[in-house]
Amino acid sequence: MKSKADLQRDQQPKSTLLSRLFESRSADWTRTPAAIFASIFLGLVSVGGVVWSIQRAQQIQEPIVPESIQVSDEPMGVIHLVDINSANAQELDLLPEIGPSLASRIVEDRETHGRFETIESLDRVKGIGPKTIEKIRALVILGD
Repeated sequence: MKSKADLQRDQQPKSTLLSRLFESRSADWTRTPAAIFASIFLGLVSVGGVVWSIQRAQQIQEPIVPESIQVSDEPMGVIHLVDINSANAQELDLLPEIGPSLASRIVEDRETHGRFETIESLDRVKGIGPKTIEKIRALVILGD
Protein backbone atom coordinates (compact mmCIF):
# COMPACT_ATOMS: atom_id res chain seq x y z
CA MET A 1 0.00 0.00 0.00
CA LYS A 2 1.25 3.41 -0.95
CA SER A 3 1.47 6.21 1.45
CA LYS A 4 -0.31 9.48 0.94
CA ALA A 5 2.97 11.21 -0.02
CA ASP A 6 3.76 8.55 -2.61
CA LEU A 7 0.32 8.95 -4.15
CA GLN A 8 0.75 12.73 -4.45
CA ARG A 9 4.17 12.28 -6.00
CA ASP A 10 2.83 9.81 -8.55
CA GLN A 11 0.03 12.17 -9.53
CA GLN A 12 2.48 14.97 -10.36
CA PRO A 13 4.28 14.70 -13.70
CA LYS A 14 7.98 14.04 -13.38
CA SER A 15 9.11 16.93 -15.58
CA THR A 16 6.90 19.68 -16.90
CA LEU A 17 7.72 21.98 -19.77
CA LEU A 18 7.60 24.94 -17.42
CA SER A 19 10.04 23.41 -14.96
CA ARG A 20 12.45 22.49 -17.76
CA LEU A 21 12.28 26.03 -19.14
CA PHE A 22 12.87 27.49 -15.69
CA GLU A 23 15.80 25.16 -15.09
CA SER A 24 17.40 25.98 -18.43
CA ARG A 25 17.01 29.72 -17.85
CA SER A 26 18.45 29.55 -14.39
CA ALA A 27 21.39 27.59 -15.74
CA ASP A 28 22.01 30.22 -18.46
CA TRP A 29 24.02 32.95 -16.71
CA THR A 30 23.52 35.40 -19.61
CA ARG A 31 19.85 35.79 -18.72
CA THR A 32 20.39 36.84 -15.14
CA PRO A 33 19.43 40.40 -14.15
CA ALA A 34 23.05 41.32 -13.48
CA ALA A 35 24.13 40.14 -16.94
CA ILE A 36 21.26 42.00 -18.61
CA PHE A 37 22.14 45.17 -16.71
CA ALA A 38 25.81 44.76 -17.64
CA SER A 39 25.00 44.36 -21.34
CA ILE A 40 22.75 47.43 -21.32
CA PHE A 41 25.40 49.43 -19.47
CA LEU A 42 28.17 48.38 -21.86
CA GLY A 43 25.94 49.21 -24.84
CA LEU A 44 25.28 52.70 -23.51
CA VAL A 45 28.97 53.23 -22.80
CA SER A 46 29.80 52.12 -26.36
CA VAL A 47 27.23 54.47 -27.90
CA GLY A 48 28.47 57.30 -25.69
CA GLY A 49 32.04 56.63 -26.85
CA VAL A 50 31.01 56.73 -30.50
CA VAL A 51 29.12 60.00 -30.00
CA TRP A 52 32.10 61.51 -28.18
CA SER A 53 34.46 60.40 -30.97
CA ILE A 54 32.27 61.98 -33.65
CA GLN A 55 31.99 65.24 -31.73
CA ARG A 56 35.73 65.32 -31.14
CA ALA A 57 36.44 64.68 -34.81
CA GLN A 58 34.12 67.53 -35.81
CA GLN A 59 35.89 69.88 -33.42
CA ILE A 60 39.26 69.01 -34.87
CA GLN A 61 38.13 69.38 -38.49
CA GLU A 62 36.74 72.88 -38.04
CA PRO A 63 39.11 75.24 -39.83
CA ILE A 64 40.84 77.94 -37.88
CA VAL A 65 40.48 81.13 -39.89
CA PRO A 66 42.44 84.22 -38.87
CA GLU A 67 40.38 87.37 -38.52
CA SER A 68 42.25 89.07 -41.37
CA ILE A 69 41.04 86.49 -43.92
CA GLN A 70 37.47 86.74 -45.14
CA VAL A 71 35.85 83.51 -46.19
CA SER A 72 33.10 83.66 -48.80
CA ASP A 73 30.49 81.07 -49.67
CA GLU A 74 31.45 81.17 -53.34
CA PRO A 75 33.29 78.10 -54.61
CA MET A 76 36.94 78.77 -55.29
CA GLY A 77 39.39 76.83 -57.37
CA VAL A 78 43.14 77.00 -57.17
CA ILE A 79 44.36 80.53 -56.60
CA HIS A 80 46.66 81.58 -59.41
CA LEU A 81 48.35 84.95 -59.10
CA VAL A 82 48.25 86.91 -62.33
CA ASP A 83 51.27 88.95 -63.38
CA ILE A 84 49.74 92.13 -64.80
CA ASN A 85 52.97 92.96 -66.65
CA SER A 86 53.10 89.72 -68.65
CA ALA A 87 49.57 88.20 -68.62
CA ASN A 88 47.59 87.96 -71.82
CA ALA A 89 43.95 89.04 -72.13
CA GLN A 90 42.59 85.55 -71.35
CA GLU A 91 44.54 85.38 -68.07
CA LEU A 92 43.48 88.90 -67.08
CA ASP A 93 39.87 87.98 -67.85
CA LEU A 94 39.99 85.45 -64.96
CA LEU A 95 40.26 88.28 -62.42
CA PRO A 96 37.07 89.49 -60.70
CA GLU A 97 35.51 92.62 -62.24
CA ILE A 98 37.75 92.26 -65.32
CA GLY A 99 35.89 91.20 -68.43
CA PRO A 100 37.25 90.49 -71.92
CA SER A 101 37.10 94.12 -73.08
CA LEU A 102 38.78 95.48 -69.94
CA ALA A 103 41.45 92.75 -70.18
CA SER A 104 42.26 93.78 -73.76
CA ARG A 105 42.46 97.44 -72.67
CA ILE A 106 44.99 96.49 -69.97
CA VAL A 107 47.12 94.67 -72.55
CA GLU A 108 46.88 97.63 -74.98
CA ASP A 109 47.82 100.13 -72.23
CA ARG A 110 50.79 98.00 -71.18
CA GLU A 111 52.01 97.80 -74.79
CA THR A 112 51.59 101.56 -75.30
CA HIS A 113 52.76 103.01 -71.98
CA GLY A 114 55.04 100.25 -70.69
CA ARG A 115 54.89 98.09 -67.62
CA PHE A 116 52.85 98.90 -64.52
CA GLU A 117 55.11 100.06 -61.68
CA THR A 118 52.48 99.61 -58.95
CA ILE A 119 49.11 97.95 -58.74
CA GLU A 120 47.58 101.40 -58.28
CA SER A 121 48.95 102.38 -61.70
CA LEU A 122 46.21 100.21 -63.20
CA ASP A 123 43.89 103.18 -62.71
CA ARG A 124 45.39 104.70 -65.87
CA VAL A 125 43.35 102.12 -67.81
CA LYS A 126 39.85 103.38 -68.68
CA GLY A 127 37.26 101.42 -66.65
CA ILE A 128 39.51 100.55 -63.70
CA GLY A 129 39.07 102.53 -60.51
CA PRO A 130 40.01 102.18 -56.84
CA LYS A 131 37.21 99.66 -56.13
CA THR A 132 38.34 97.33 -58.89
CA ILE A 133 41.97 97.65 -57.80
CA GLU A 134 41.03 96.68 -54.22
CA LYS A 135 39.10 93.61 -55.45
CA ILE A 136 42.02 92.30 -57.51
CA ARG A 137 44.90 93.44 -55.26
CA ALA A 138 45.41 90.03 -53.61
CA LEU A 139 45.27 88.21 -56.94
CA VAL A 140 47.84 90.15 -58.99
CA ILE A 141 51.59 90.55 -58.87
CA LEU A 142 54.04 92.87 -60.61
CA GLY A 143 56.51 90.79 -62.57
CA ASP A 144 59.48 91.97 -64.61
